Amino acid sequence: MKWMLLVLLAISCSIRLANAVEFLGSFSKVGFTEEHYYVYRLDLWREGENLFGFYAFYAGLQGDPIREMDSWRIEGVLNGKSISLKGEHVPFSFSGSYSESNLSGRWSDSMTNGITLTLKKLPAKETEPAVLIASLGSYEAWAQWAEKYLDRKDSNNKQLSQELTSCANGDGEACLGAGNFAKLRGKLERARQLYETGCNLNNPYSCLFIGREERAREIFESLCTGKATMDNNFACKALGELEEKAGNVTEAKEWYRKGCNDSIPKVCPDFKRLDNQK
Repeated sequence: MKWMLLVLLAISCSIRLANAVEFLGSFSKVGFTEEHYYVYRLDLWREGENLFGFYAFYAGLQGDPIREMDSWRIEGVLNGKSISLKGEHVPFSFSGSYSESNLSGRWSDSMTNGITLTLKKLPAKETEPAVLIASLGSYEAWAQWAEKYLDRKDSNNKQLSQELTSCANGDGEACLGAGNFAKLRGKLERARQLYETGCNLNNPYSCLFIGREERAREIFESLCTGKATMDNNFACKALGELEEKAGNVTEAKEWYRKGCNDSIPKVCPDFKRLDNQK
């Protein structure tokens, strides 16, 4: 009986080890052009063939200090040396090959349509301590840790803090920005609350995100019929897009026409496109 218990204990331990989360490392690349620098980073863990972790990207002018980068949840699969990753709530993907020292493949996100690069594994002394020690027993445990980790980073995000303060002080556009950030984090109820506040502060895009299209139209119309500015012209464009989506081509063309002028011609291609269809 004692021998059987030892065997069962050994099997149990081997199962737990097989399912344990392993930190693969932080992989990074810094690229340069004549005017800008770019930082790419992936922090990766695995549980069997399942991958999860964070992606971060930053672009700045040469000479500017590298600021704290926002991190976003990603997930994927490691099959032998083949690696595939995607964003959980953000437009990100990476596919290529994995080795213990680097990742090589195709990187794509909202700012980078597609670039082939190699990210080198950072040595332990250059890896963020909180990430380095987060070797946990299961994906569920890691996910709980990850949310707390991201919440702490967000609490130190100066831009987000400024937007939340401005939103509380009556800036509808700031509410939109903070709402977008919450949405990308997967905090959908928080995002809706911020969009609701932004809509009440006359930000039309916030209204659209919570389904208040009529209110958005009212705000867009008041802007479109005002003085020609970049924002007002884009309000005309938004109205044209709403009408075109609804199949109202004549109305759409009229809104595009109002937004098209010589000083700010951003809406003119839409007007010309519909005008050429007649």
